[in-house]
Amino acid sequence: MRVFTAVLLLLPCAFSLNLLMYVNVIGKSHLQFAEKLIALLNDHGHNVDVIMGMLNSYVSLKGSYGARNLVVVQFPGESPWGAVAHHLNNPFDEQSDWNRLKIESNKFLDTTEMLCDLLLVSFDVEQLLSTNRYDLALITGYDFCPFALAHYHKISPVVSYVPTPAAYAQTYYAGLPELPLYENIVFDERHDGRSTFSSRIFETLRTFKDRYYHFQNALAINNKVCARFGDDFPDVRDIAMNVSIDFTNSHPLLEEPRPISHRIRYIGGVGLPMPKPLSKELDQLLDISKKGNVIFSFGTQIGPDKISDELQHIFIDTFKRFPEFNFIWKFDGVKQMNATNIFNLDWLPQTDMLYDSRVVAFITHMGLNSFTETAFAGVPVVMIPFFADQVHNARRASAIGIGEIVRKSEITEDNLHHALEKVLVDERYRLRARELSAMISALPDTPQRVFLEGIEFAAKFKHLSSHYRLVGANHNFLVQIGWDVAAFLTVSLLISIYFATTLTIFVLKTLSTGVYVKRKTD
Repeated sequence: MRVFTAVLLLLPCAFSLNLLMYVNVIGKSHLQFAEKLIALLNDHGHNVDVIMGMLNSYVSLKGSYGARNLVVVQFPGESPWGAVAHHLNNPFDEQSDWNRLKIESNKFLDTTEMLCDLLLVSFDVEQLLSTNRYDLALITGYDFCPFALAHYHKISPVVSYVPTPAAYAQTYYAGLPELPLYENIVFDERHDGRSTFSSRIFETLRTFKDRYYHFQNALAINNKVCARFGDDFPDVRDIAMNVSIDFTNSHPLLEEPRPISHRIRYIGGVGLPMPKPLSKELDQLLDISKKGNVIFSFGTQIGPDKISDELQHIFIDTFKRFPEFNFIWKFDGVKQMNATNIFNLDWLPQTDMLYDSRVVAFITHMGLNSFTETAFAGVPVVMIPFFADQVHNARRASAIGIGEIVRKSEITEDNLHHALEKVLVDERYRLRARELSAMISALPDTPQRVFLEGIEFAAKFKHLSSHYRLVGANHNFLVQIGWDVAAFLTVSLLISIYFATTLTIFVLKTLSTGVYVKRKTD
């Protein structure tokens, strides 16, 4: 028995893989997610070399993040990503829905193209990829360039991952049709659903816009890699189609039900920390309230300086209307709230507090980590989403029945009070949140297992992509959704109607002329 146990303990080392991981460092949370995946792979006995593309130069790097070898590629000065961060300067401003359809310069894709230039000429990247033999490449699924690098250095198979819900590049190259009835892009900030006819018109037009951006980006990257590796280098879109598995940081019970591919694997919650006991001070603070505590946090990107005095007063005055509940607000730890039931902290252990039964609700911007944590903990939410995937996450939580949305452009005392009253008073929200938490706990698979077994399975079977890729991946999106057939049938019908009408008119005229001639003859 002891020998058998020893063999089991040695199994991870016996199947050790050499992995290349590319991390597109878009934000701090993206880096944190990658670090958790690296730690999980290391714990399972795998070796991970990491290339970090510093799309966002405002993110600070510390240490090796568990990488065996770490190569950092960054802009010589400030990243052009700074031009994208306008949404952080005025986070409460909201564009009109139809204004989002304008064809403008896509700052994110423009920055990835400039970062690609640095990746292609990096001596450290070339040295790392040419002197190591890898069993698999694990690449952030947002941009084409690292996939082209992996192909050139004959690293196969390739697996993609994103620290957000599934990126459209993942679903598109898996062959999933971009149906306007379903959510195709998680960074859409529209609050409306997709069941109405006008919404589906909007989504169809938005799809044309995104496909235009996507084509232009692929063309630019193709030009760069062909200039670097030769004109016979394959189209990067064909390379993207040969990905074996696409990991998404979503949970199947939280994400929108939709047509799906075996390539898409949900690992939402893979990096969630285990809740720890609260400090003595926080434990005593939670005991003060009569009916429970509400924690309030907008995360790290919306600081106190972004919340105007007017908005601060709206929050404070609303919270005062619930004297039997205490509100623990991660603000600055200094400002006087002038309310006996509001406690201003400069930091709070969000995970630890959400798992405490004395916390009865959560006011949040609905970043993906917050969405996942509150769902796993079974706590209902009031959501004020700002940008990126936050509106998507808020819509999902609302659809599931665990929270209420307050639009960032419609934060008034009445709207906030109405949402809080529903979440705090209507027991259905708490019961639904608890049921969801129980469902997540009862699932037989864990995100850790899905991720590790997916990596090892893909590394073992090199041609997995040909089995998982839907036939739609070989066609453009017009063919995927059947527009070519619909157009053919429509034109055929119109032609048939035209000829039928022409023939009918001809017959009627002929008959009419014959009758007229006969009458005249008679």
